[in-house]
Amino acid sequence: MRQSRFTEAQIIGMIKEQEAGMPTAARSEVGISQAAMAEAIGVSPRAYHSYEKGQRGIPVEALIAMRERFEVDVPWLLLGTNAIRAGHDFNALKEIESSLDPRPGQ
Repeated sequence: MRQSRFTEAQIIGMIKEQEAGMPTAARSEVGISQAAMAEAIGVSPRAYHSYEKGQRGIPVEALIAMRERFEVDVPWLLLGTNAIRAGHDFNALKEIESSLDPRPGQ
């Protein structure tokens, strides 16, 4: 078995650091303040701040509220997969983008 160059504590730290940035990115995408997000998902501003800092995990109820209020993709928020917003369709966006690009010879 291949040995990792990172210790278990370092790996956990890297995962926590990545997770801490997800709520901030989601809130930025939505375009609201920490206080407004906290109110929208039913938590205190202090609690929400601790989610963004990676000091506390986001409760399931808050995740559901983020999904329902702002269409935040929960797997993305937790794992970094898919897109920030559940409704984003990257293939459709690529098709639109390519249709807008001028093609040589046309």
